[in-house]
Amino acid sequence: MEKLIKLLSEYDKLLPWWRLVYNPEYKCFYCHIKWDALVSNRYHVGEVISKDFWFIKRLVDSDKIDEKRVFHFLDNSELYEDVLCNLALSDEPISFLISILK
Repeated sequence: MEKLIKLLSEYDKLLPWWRLVYNPEYKCFYCHIKWDALVSNRYHVGEVISKDFWFIKRLVDSDKIDEKRVFHFLDNSELYEDVLCNLALSDEPISFLISILK
């Protein structure tokens, strides 16, 4: 878990307009993003470890995923797509993600 939190905090530094929040009840990370602060004070909340925030893609692109631990679905699929499929099928996606980190 510490390795994952470290990677999330690195990702957090790349996006200064959001704040990382851990929800222990649901065992997931969320971010609070401030949209268009000059026009309104609306906030959007969503899961960080999701396709929407490209966190998994960034992990794959920065070579943080151990490819040997990921089940590959199709020969022509990208590692990123395989990781997303594995996460979607896992009963405990955060535990699975931690297990495939280098």
